[in-house]
Amino acid sequence: MVISLSCIVVYGRHSTHSLAFSAIGGRGSGLWRAPVSFSFSSVDHTFSQQESRLSLRGHTRAAGAENEDGTVQIAAADPVTPPAIAAKEKSTGAEIAPRKKTKNISTSSIAAAAPARTIKPKAVPKPKKAASPPFSPHPLWQQQLEHIRKMREAGPAAPVDLFGCAELGKRHATSPEHMRLQTLISSMLSSQTTDLVNEKAMGRLYEACGITIEGLEELGEEGIGEVIKPVSFYTAKSANIIKVCKILKEEYAGDIPRTFEDLMSLPGVGPKMAILVFNPSIPPYSLPPPLHLFHTQGAYGWGEVVGICVDTHVHRISNRLGWANTWNYKNPKAQNPEKTRKLLESWMPRENWEEVNPLLVGLGQQTCRAVNPKCWECSLTAICPSYLPPV
Repeated sequence: MVISLSCIVVYGRHSTHSLAFSAIGGRGSGLWRAPVSFSFSSVDHTFSQQESRLSLRGHTRAAGAENEDGTVQIAAADPVTPPAIAAKEKSTGAEIAPRKKTKNISTSSIAAAAPARTIKPKAVPKPKKAASPPFSPHPLWQQQLEHIRKMREAGPAAPVDLFGCAELGKRHATSPEHMRLQTLISSMLSSQTTDLVNEKAMGRLYEACGITIEGLEELGEEGIGEVIKPVSFYTAKSANIIKVCKILKEEYAGDIPRTFEDLMSLPGVGPKMAILVFNPSIPPYSLPPPLHLFHTQGAYGWGEVVGICVDTHVHRISNRLGWANTWNYKNPKAQNPEKTRKLLESWMPRENWEEVNPLLVGLGQQTCRAVNPKCWECSLTAICPSYLPPV
């Protein structure tokens, strides 16, 4: 009897390995077991015989033919029927087909078919950005502010002086509570809307409902939207006004919230609006007679300076004058005035917070415009870092 053995092992090139296992076979009722071990090299894939004789009932048989170079060639196995299969065939009378022989595959073909393993280099960590130095405003910012005061006092009056949210809140006010409510409503309508459009919308709204909580609720969301049109986002703003009226009526006895945080929590109210409602009133600049007689002293809301009211004009001019460095040059249409507010409040003295908004808004509406600024009319050219003399 001759036993056939096959083994498939894949290792790296130019290395020698060994394999040991036990072979079990038999014929009839005789069984035998013998350990067989081989050593092979992955370079030439030759096998050497370490133990090539098997024991069967005290007799020995060759397990393979030995070549001249000492290697062993394993011969094909004789068909041997195990006792269990032979007994089953005898009882059933049917011949059980033998198992298919496994195909021997050389290690060289497997190594050739296996894809080469690539080792990715470790990613080099990016160096951390150095912390930016603390911001320093323009060294002549106080002189710049004084020049702006003089230009605004010299006139003419800007739209913010005539139709600003504070002035609209005082029109037709019957009580301090009514004035605070009108100031809050006008500030909610002013977002991304010009002062002139906001002034006309507030006039129509007063004629429709008197701008009281009861009148606004009776007018309803759709009615408010039709009245304030063409204010930008009039649908969303009308919905927020109805929600605010309900909150003021149920939680604040018909008045506006007393704290800045509570005012900020109202639907549609942002930091700019909340600061504008809280700040005390200051005389408008450049109101020619007799318009200055219509300006009444008093507070917009609660008469407290809680921050700097920063809109698109304050944001733009602060960056032009060197008071801030928050301008988004990569995407000019995606600006963040809130960053400018926090930066201005971090270094500007608190006594200047109140006047920054009316001064810069009027300057931006008249002279320092977003497109084609009138630098030839501005007295800041000598100390303005953004001024470019004409060629």
